[in-house]
Amino acid sequence: MSKTKKYLPYLFLTILVLLFCVWFCLKDGVFGSNLDWINQHIVFPDYFRQLFYDSHQLFM
Repeated sequence: MSKTKKYLPYLFLTILVLLFCVWFCLKDGVFGSNLDWINQHIVFPDYFRQLFYDSHQLFM
């Protein structure tokens, strides 16, 4: 078996995975939607920040 044929399946799988990643990122975006990302990444930190301000303790 030649060297080229030996690595052809690996090259094919690599290209397939990269195309799938590009398709996924262009179709839905990395985080789904912008509102979903904002809700997930703003609400929880804000909750813990308010809890810290109320109790003045970093760890409960």
